[in-house]
Amino acid sequence: MPAIEMERNDGMAYHAQNGIEFVGLRRKSGVGKQIVYDAASGRRILLNILDQTTTDTLIDEALREGIASTNVLNGVLTALQARFIKTDYMTERETVADATEPHKASRPVEISRPLRSFHPINA
Repeated sequence: MPAIEMERNDGMAYHAQNGIEFVGLRRKSGVGKQIVYDAASGRRILLNILDQTTTDTLIDEALREGIASTNVLNGVLTALQARFIKTDYMTERETVADATEPHKASRPVEISRPLRSFHPINA
């Protein structure tokens, strides 16, 4: 599935050809580099890049590969794993909860195993 590239001066962003899924890289104060995935269902997932020295070029390669997959989230996670880019993640709801509950932290995950209720499907 070809991707539609969006030109941005603060990162890179892509929409799937179906127009309902999105991945992008942003920089957030206090967090650093963060991948944003917006699902067709409207759910947002944030993947924090753990090693801030990871190059934008390497992340961009993973995003381009992932957005072209049939299962975009699985494609992005697989592409990140193939490049040894470690992340932790949270959903948008958890981000709001984190702001109101400082003791709650995002959970680091190994992307070599499925995330929570996400079940990787062969792309």
